Amino acid sequence: MEKQRTLRVMVVIAIVLVISGRPVLAKRPIKWKAQSAWPSGLLGQKAFEDFCQKVKVMSDGRLIIKPYLSIISDLTAAWNNPHEAYTFHYYQGGLDMLNKLYEPFGVYALGVVIVGMESFSSKIPLRTVEDFKGIKIRSPEGMLGDLLRKMGASVVVLPSPEAYSALDKGVVDATDYSAPSANFRLGLHQVAKYFNYPGFHSMPQSDFTVNKRAWDKLPDDLKEIVRIAQREWCEDLIQRGFIEDLEAVDKMKAAGCVQIKWSDEELAKVRKLAEQVWDEWARKSPRCKEAVELQKQWLRRLGSL
Repeated sequence: MEKQRTLRVMVVIAIVLVISGRPVLAKRPIKWKAQSAWPSGLLGQKAFEDFCQKVKVMSDGRLIIKPYLSIISDLTAAWNNPHEAYTFHYYQGGLDMLNKLYEPFGVYALGVVIVGMESFSSKIPLRTVEDFKGIKIRSPEGMLGDLLRKMGASVVVLPSPEAYSALDKGVVDATDYSAPSANFRLGLHQVAKYFNYPGFHSMPQSDFTVNKRAWDKLPDDLKEIVRIAQREWCEDLIQRGFIEDLEAVDKMKAAGCVQIKWSDEELAKVRKLAEQVWDEWARKSPRCKEAVELQKQWLRRLGSL
């Protein structure tokens, strides 16, 4: 009789375990190491760390992504807001094109991460394309550097951390660094009285890319968890970044800085020059041409071209 009761208890426990969906012996968690493009302290890095924690919670600890500190790029002067680019990647073929490019390297682009529009910080007012003629501006090379040269500026390539000292010492008249919130955090408003907002020249985009073999090993439910968390991460970063930028704008104006808003007429002039830059880059390779043309098709549908 005692053995029968013991057996019944064991059967009940087994049934409960099956119903709960919990394995009797828990498997070791899957662990990924992930590197981000943001330095410590910036919203981008904080949002990335929140994403990693969210995946851990949603997967009940079965998938752990450990964030590490660290290519951000975009089609310069193309977008009016983050949602245009966001829609392009998820619903207009952007991610599919990216994964076609990544396939030979054994990696898989799961989604994109978009930061808000960046802002120039300058010691002189920059209200028109004409105002850029003859100035020295800190900027990376690439499409943006090419655009600034077409606008008549001299591009000075310096590491990002040197943007403050370059303005302070008069090495440059203006700098491209980041969005208003990051510019304020670096203290650029202390050495550059003018800033443009909303920005127009750059809206950095990166992608969340994983090793294809590691991705393929994940069960379907964990794949869906990562997909959902990644999309939420992108939206979260856009929204939180928008609020932080507005707060930074208020603080800079309170400190005596001058906000500059570009007119539609001047923005159209910049877009025309940017198109020349895009077409020049499109001629560099068939892949560049495909990437540029696909984005231009979407921009035409938006009425931006």
